[in-house]
Amino acid sequence: MNRRRALIVDDDRVFRAVLDRTLSRAGFVTAHAENGDQALEVIQDFHPELMVLDIWMPGDFDGVEVCRRVRADPRFQGLIIVMMSAADKRKETDRCLQAGANIFIAKPFSPKQFLDQVKLLLREKGRSA
Repeated sequence: MNRRRALIVDDDRVFRAVLDRTLSRAGFVTAHAENGDQALEVIQDFHPELMVLDIWMPGDFDGVEVCRRVRADPRFQGLIIVMMSAADKRKETDRCLQAGANIFIAKPFSPKQFLDQVKLLLREKGRSA
């Protein structure tokens, strides 16, 4: 049985661990990246169907730029991108959606509500949750 794949991109190890535990319990195989540069490398071989992407990270590319680059690659057209940040939701939501994110979720977040949103996005994409 093929398990779903999720790439978690966040420089905060605690958030990575929470997201990893939440997604693993829901049946996902996960891979991690600590910054945008790593994310752009990992995605090439891992081919996730979900990417959870923090906005503010160290490195050459922030989450918004990673989202733009991934959306420009035809191989990842069906990828679901969930962007997250502790920054002001009103300011960041538009930037994230314009870059190609499916949804923006503010930190801190409820793991259950996060997973409910992911399941909804999967159903909208025609994939059973």
